[in-house]
Amino acid sequence: MSRLGNQEGRSGGVCAGVDERAGQVHVVIARLGEAWSIVEGRSLPIEDKASLENLLTQHHVTRVIRVAPATQSVCRVVSVPPGQPEQQASTLTLLAEAELPETVPSHRRAGGIVPDVVRGPERTAMLTGWLPASSSALLTAEIREDWATAPAALAMLKRDAALAAWADPTSGAMVVICAGPRRTICRTLREVADDRHAWRKALESAIEETAKAAEIRSEVEIADGLMLSDAAVRALAGEIKGFRSDPAWLEKYALALGAVLLGDERQAATATLAGLSVEPRVAPRAPGVRMIERLHDARVAMWVLAAALAGVLLIPMGAAYARLLLLDMRTQRLAGTQDKTEEITRTAKLYEELDKQRLPMTKLLADVAGAAPVGVVVENVRLSKEQGLSVLGTAETREKLNAFQANLNKTRVLSRATINRSEATSSGGVTFDMTAQITQPHLSVKPIEDLGGKSLAEVLYGEGATNDAFSGAVGGENGRRTGTRRPPSATGSSSGPTTSGDTSRRPTPVSTEPPSPLTDAAIAAMDRATLTKEFANRRTFGQRNPGLDQTTKQRLDDEVRKLRERMSAGGGS
Repeated sequence: MSRLGNQEGRSGGVCAGVDERAGQVHVVIARLGEAWSIVEGRSLPIEDKASLENLLTQHHVTRVIRVAPATQSVCRVVSVPPGQPEQQASTLTLLAEAELPETVPSHRRAGGIVPDVVRGPERTAMLTGWLPASSSALLTAEIREDWATAPAALAMLKRDAALAAWADPTSGAMVVICAGPRRTICRTLREVADDRHAWRKALESAIEETAKAAEIRSEVEIADGLMLSDAAVRALAGEIKGFRSDPAWLEKYALALGAVLLGDERQAATATLAGLSVEPRVAPRAPGVRMIERLHDARVAMWVLAAALAGVLLIPMGAAYARLLLLDMRTQRLAGTQDKTEEITRTAKLYEELDKQRLPMTKLLADVAGAAPVGVVVENVRLSKEQGLSVLGTAETREKLNAFQANLNKTRVLSRATINRSEATSSGGVTFDMTAQITQPHLSVKPIEDLGGKSLAEVLYGEGATNDAFSGAVGGENGRRTGTRRPPSATGSSSGPTTSGDTSRRPTPVSTEPPSPLTDAAIAAMDRATLTKEFANRRTFGQRNPGLDQTTKQRLDDEVRKLRERMSAGGGS
């Protein structure tokens, strides 16, 4: 059974959770005593700063915790052994520095223990970060202000339930947390929310995929805002005085309430999740400055003078004693030379064993590259025995991203490949964050697709293509050229187009004039061979002439697209 906090430590203090979205500021004010007690929940227009400041002053709020936008949040979930809360907080802070993307500044990343299902002695921890974005102004300069991410706030609401989700159709943000029998998975996604039905389907698919990866069933009702099980709602109602379980209240104030629950500083290993800031914290004054200020006090100056005089007398005697100790240490070192030699030998053997147990980094990188299909760009790879594989990259389509995930699992070198984060880009691609466990690092595997025996043209455009031209049809996903070479003629001449009376193998001189414009009617009237020829002429001309003016380049790109669509639809056959 999860708890909001132990009953020891200091009580008191009023904390406010603030969640800004869709032009509204949703505020939950709660007081911490033996348990949390909600004082008030109110929504205000985002531009009404005066009313918000009056509300915080009226209830004597001592700390404000604001929720960072879910679209700018990243998170990872790890398991940590039990320990002292202060030690766990320090360890998770270092782990967040190592595991989260380098684009997240140090003052915008944190790690902390979160409530979760019980899996033996280990505890569940979340590493979360807030991506750089436009800075937000302080609500009030008189009150301490911190930030927390949406995944961390949602984790505090989930308690020990198996699934919790948050969705905002206005921004397209989705946060899904699934706790399975062996691990907990947290994903943050952003989908285009123009088509409401398509957005709902994307949300349902994200929840189902995450639940499947965590090895649980998705039994939550799809809705806007908070999706939480009845058991979790009952647990919150029993632990928080003044909690309201109606969906309308939760849709407005759920994330703000989750931020408040992070404000219990008695839970040192959890409170770190609410320690993010917009800008780096101002460093304290230098020790030299503080010392000079202290010396303005006459009594302090007298004590410093007395200590200086004592130092003048005692330092020479101390230096002589130190030299004596140094000589004694060197004498003992000479006497223990044999022991030192044996220790060095044991250390050398230890290093030799460690060298044998290191991961074959070059091989593992080759295995990951061999599993990536054409169209997937890997931008960042991290390998370690403890954390496994972590990959950041971009895929042309979501299908290619799923194929990459399946290929990694097929290698048997890696297992449990999981897409932690995927986000659609404006160009139609998908950026992703994927992790996997390293199971058999020394296992020999072959690439999914052997590209060593193919030219670049064949890889890009399909069988039969050359670096100068290609034959065959254009079709398939992303307009990839596919087809086969023409068979040799009866006279034994090589395949390929020929001009009248000319069987020379010399290349045709490259034209420096761009192909003439094509109308839609002209494209519709072309046969298959003409479509292929015109497509190749415009495609290769643009690649060979990168210095084209923007107007001509745009016209050729539009004509290439129209010719591809015509051939993909079976035109000219």
